[in-house]
Amino acid sequence: STDASAAIAERAGAMVLRLSRNRGFSYAVNRGIERCDSKWILVLNNDVTFGPDWLKPLVDAAATAGAWFAVGKLRATRDPQVLDGTFDTISRGATAWRCGSGRPDGPAWSEAREVAFPPLTAALVRRELFETVGLLDESFESYLEDVDWGLRCAARGFTGIYAPGAVAYHAGSATLGTWHKATVRRIARNQVLMVRKHFRGAPRWPILVGQLLW
Repeated sequence: STDASAAIAERAGAMVLRLSRNRGFSYAVNRGIERCDSKWILVLNNDVTFGPDWLKPLVDAAATAGAWFAVGKLRATRDPQVLDGTFDTISRGATAWRCGSGRPDGPAWSEAREVAFPPLTAALVRRELFETVGLLDESFESYLEDVDWGLRCAARGFTGIYAPGAVAYHAGSATLGTWHKATVRRIARNQVLMVRKHFRGAPRWPILVGQLLW
């Protein structure tokens, strides 16, 4: 980062881990997880904003459900009536979808439910889960590393809770800009990485169709 965000964070009392170069979201988050010793770890993107009542519903939902992680509702910063996303899913073609993305907020997205894929845009996770299934795969750099991690959690039966009462706002693509060529390249590459890691033995035609359509 070339702005003053690190210095501002330090003045506010945060421990800042200064990395020699940008090696992607996965690498940075992993270094932060390694330095944490709390029971819960909160992973946030740098373009997420929230109010003072955002965290408590996440903590309460996770504790009540005995969940391994908790995620809330993300609304688009540019238009708070539109969802940025809720929880993630993945198709048989290895293409991921942030459920609700681009759709108007409404009753369908306002019910708590068990979920398998936590978007690490803004997620509260038990540190024990990282210790059990491992850290983020740093070969993904940025994008879809949370879907890969969610697949590893789901394969071992670890699920979480979607708490719609925890509402935050996400600008989206604030670092590089919307559909930057580097973003498209990494998402396309990382979907192929997920095929290699998780879809061995799966029917090939849904993968071919899904990737071509994407």
